[in-house]
Amino acid sequence: MNRENRYIVLKNTDCDKYLTYAERNELTRLLYLINHGREQDNKLEFNYVVVEQDCPEYQLVRDLIEARVNRGIEYQNNILFHTLWTKMAITEHSTYNKEDWIQVQFQLMEAGIIK
Repeated sequence: MNRENRYIVLKNTDCDKYLTYAERNELTRLLYLINHGREQDNKLEFNYVVVEQDCPEYQLVRDLIEARVNRGIEYQNNILFHTLWTKMAITEHSTYNKEDWIQVQFQLMEAGIIK
């Protein structure tokens, strides 16, 4: 998979820490212009999932996305993929721990979804 640098992601706490009040206001103004332009083009509002590189789920999420991209639309219909992806999506609000993640990753490897 050819990875491209398609997005600019700024962490709010970094903006607060490293930008002046005027710079944060300018950033807010620029984001407003982009959002307004997207609205004019009938595009959806920004709504993304960001996984930081130091999160334990980072590599697993990258592998899942890479597998989906490389295998095409038939891969998206894989029931195991959807089941495990849903498990991952609710992790933030659940009691999953490192052992659970290892089990999910193992199941994905067994199914040939990730390496």
